[in-house]
Amino acid sequence: MNNIENFLENLSLREKILIFILVFLCALFLAFKIHENFLQDIFKKSLEEYDYSLLNEEKESLALLKTNKIKLLQDFNELEKKVAFYDEKLNFFTLDYEHYLNKIKSLAKNLNIEKLSNSSEQDGFLHFNEINLTLSGEFDDLLEFIRNLENQKEAIELKNITISSVQSLNLKLDLKLAFVCKL
Repeated sequence: MNNIENFLENLSLREKILIFILVFLCALFLAFKIHENFLQDIFKKSLEEYDYSLLNEEKESLALLKTNKIKLLQDFNELEKKVAFYDEKLNFFTLDYEHYLNKIKSLAKNLNIEKLSNSSEQDGFLHFNEINLTLSGEFDDLLEFIRNLENQKEAIELKNITISSVQSLNLKLDLKLAFVCKL
């Protein structure tokens, strides 16, 4: 230790400052060697904390938006299913008068249509129709016509059914049907 003290006492002020700068530079290079991002850590420390807080806020808002998106998509899918269900139900009422008339004529292919008359009443966007129909034929054919009419997917109400005997094998069927159709 004495040798170092004697050496430092014999140096001039300029030599002491140069040795001090050399020791400082060696310490700085040693710090770089130990931790390569030393200067970056010193200068960016406050910026990183600030950026991380903003980044965390953005991540939280993004996560919230993603959960909202998922919830909205689920709600949208449920609403689409409800709309499809209601569309299917409304299809009963979107058929026109000609469709019902053709359907009744196709079901009565083995029967004679003697009389066909209709009346209609309008309420808003819907037409309420009634058909008075007189058919003649054999009992089995008339019964099958009524069964087929009741089992149709279209909404047809059988308001009045009257069967009367014309001859021994032929019967007369008077029907009053009601249905709703679009304008």
